[in-house]
Amino acid sequence: MPTAKPKRKSTTKKRTTRSRKAASSPIPCGPTGTCSHEGVCGPDGCHVRYVGPVSHLRDHHAMHAARGSEHIWAAAVTTGLALVLTGAIAYTSVEAKQIQRDTAIASQTASQQDIQRVMQRLDKLERSEADLEVMIRNQVNTPSNEEILKGTLPDNQ
Repeated sequence: MPTAKPKRKSTTKKRTTRSRKAASSPIPCGPTGTCSHEGVCGPDGCHVRYVGPVSHLRDHHAMHAARGSEHIWAAAVTTGLALVLTGAIAYTSVEAKQIQRDTAIASQTASQQDIQRVMQRLDKLERSEADLEVMIRNQVNTPSNEEILKGTLPDNQ
């Protein structure tokens, strides 16, 4: 017969929970309104709650949610500024690239104009050379073929 093992006792201690009255519960005040909050408190007591170290946990959640919304707004503003800054940098770099491209095109255009100017000067020089050659031929007697032949052969004496 199998023997039944005795159940072991749990080693963890059970937490005893006590209900604690909230320290931020409404302040009872009478019809005279001794709490000094104007317009929010009624005849049954003060309706203003303070969030602090002894208040309800729900009040702490509300406080943390409010703080979280502050962080969200700060993050949204920071993100917006980052987007504006990134856009400004991108626009500046694109504009600089465009200016650089325009400068390169202008320098290429200037180079083409310089090349055209040089070609015109070369054409002018070639025309002057041809004119000079014609002038020289007109001034100098051109030797005949016989004179050229006599000048290249040795003299027979």
